Amino acid sequence: MSKSELALMITPSVAIGALVPIAALFFVTRGFDVALGLIVVLISLLVAGVLGVVGIGVYFAKDRGENEEGLAELERLRILRATLRATAGDLDEAVELLKEIRDELSPGVSNEK
Repeated sequence: MSKSELALMITPSVAIGALVPIAALFFVTRGFDVALGLIVVLISLLVAGVLGVVGIGVYFAKDRGENEEGLAELERLRILRATLRATAGDLDEAVELLKEIRDELSPGVSNEK
């Protein structure tokens, strides 16, 4: 995952943690009850903290999942390479055997080009 995805996950918590208290301060200066404004600010900070923690947790959980998938893919590629090496070795042996058969069947004819 990229850092821009992390920023997208954290942006709502920063917005809630900053904009809601600013709005509550604005309304308190306009005559809104101070105690109610304080409650709104505390709740918004709590919600922003929870969203931030969840966003960071999701980011690192996805990052770890992608790493594990990458390791499984590397293991599959390693097995495929070993299989192809073995197949290439078998083909080399088959080519040598076919050359020997060709040489035995046509002793007087030259097949070199």
